[in-house]
Amino acid sequence: MDREELKPYASMTRSFTRTRLGSLPRKPQEFTPERVAFIREMVNDEMEELGEAETLEDQVDALADAVYYIMDFANAEGVNLDPIMSIVHEANLTKVKGKIAYGKLGKVEKPEDFVDPEELIKQELARQGYDRDSEQGEPL
Repeated sequence: MDREELKPYASMTRSFTRTRLGSLPRKPQEFTPERVAFIREMVNDEMEELGEAETLEDQVDALADAVYYIMDFANAEGVNLDPIMSIVHEANLTKVKGKIAYGKLGKVEKPEDFVDPEELIKQELARQGYDRDSEQGEPL
């Protein structure tokens, strides 16, 4: 497969998640505290591996594994992160228009005209079928 033709991450990992679980929720569902604890532990483990890595290959592997865990987690919870990532990306691009301000640790600061992506994320989750008051969707 030509690396330039790779699918978005959520699409790429969805088949893995479906094979692992047997099915996927039809719509996004709330994350339980136990599931949040699980993904935090998995990503933190990968970040520890990153910190201990002695080669670029090992560093990149740890980063990719962390992203894969996150995408698998979202898929298992019925969330398609691809459009969410696009929304967040567009919002982040507004941080680098004009003069760029850096905060502590080199983080790019939000400009005065920054538009928070939260409302667009809410809209996207609703488009995906999320309804805070409804029951979990049936598996796909």
